[in-house]
Amino acid sequence: MKHGRGAGGAGNGRVHITQSGRSGTVTYHEGTNEVSFFWEFSGGEEVAVLTGPRADAFDASYPWAAGRQAEIFSFVGDEVARRQAPTCTASVDLDHGWITLRPQPGIVQRLLGRP
Repeated sequence: MKHGRGAGGAGNGRVHITQSGRSGTVTYHEGTNEVSFFWEFSGGEEVAVLTGPRADAFDASYPWAAGRQAEIFSFVGDEVARRQAPTCTASVDLDHGWITLRPQPGIVQRLLGRP
């Protein structure tokens, strides 16, 4: 279980990550409020996918964060990538509620010492 505190962006948010086998949860905490995500390892071009609240339900489900879905998803994606997959970048699909971690372009070649 890993905790981290943000330095800005999503206010005083914290991210808590748990793992159980090939999946787990990520919880964004802001004071006593939280947004939960499910994550699982992926395959192919994706390393992991986090699934959270979809855009059409976010504001109603989290009125304390209304209008801030993009900010929170970006913060969570960046924090998970930084702590769990530092050679990956996070991309966000708010409509579907997805955060996808993919290897940075050219990272495999760089790690293997190839041009």
